[in-house]
Amino acid sequence: MDMAENKPVEKMPEEKVRLPKGFFKDEVWKKDPETGKEVLVENTGWVHNDIVKSMVKLIAALMKGEIGIQGILYHAQGEGEPGWDIGGTPVPAWADTTLTNEYYRSAPDSVVYLDPSDIPTAIITNVLLVKTTLDFGDANGNDGLGRDIRCQGVFGGDATAVLDSGMMLDEINHTKRWKDSTVKIVRYIKFVF
Repeated sequence: MDMAENKPVEKMPEEKVRLPKGFFKDEVWKKDPETGKEVLVENTGWVHNDIVKSMVKLIAALMKGEIGIQGILYHAQGEGEPGWDIGGTPVPAWADTTLTNEYYRSAPDSVVYLDPSDIPTAIITNVLLVKTTLDFGDANGNDGLGRDIRCQGVFGGDATAVLDSGMMLDEINHTKRWKDSTVKIVRYIKFVF
């Protein structure tokens, strides 16, 4: 019986390894001034987002059972840079670990598994849906006057309520979206492993 020779395998660049995929969508709600009812004014539909290197590190830490490390803990919002509005939104870098000018973070409303039809299920699957509501009183800046949101990301590992803490899993740079007390944004992030 011939045995194949053990030959060294050329190291594959990290970017070429099959990585989880990410998608996001926003629902934007406003209150009708006459009825006070919330009205959906925009649904962006699913758009690709960028997984960053620290997600892969977090998966490795979770697989090892690293003490003090947890999965998805916070969903953060950043102002980005005003120059993005003119020069274009930058593509996130693989090595990025923080958002540009993070100003707000909160725990997600929910993290659930999705079945092949994108329906929430209690059965473990390879798809997670993170839902975070930025209600009318949330993410309006310390002065309450509102902020432009140009980036967002989900954080885990050893993340706390402190801005820029923890391991960033994905980075979404997008066209600016104004957030003040007249706007509620429901953000959905889908991870496919």
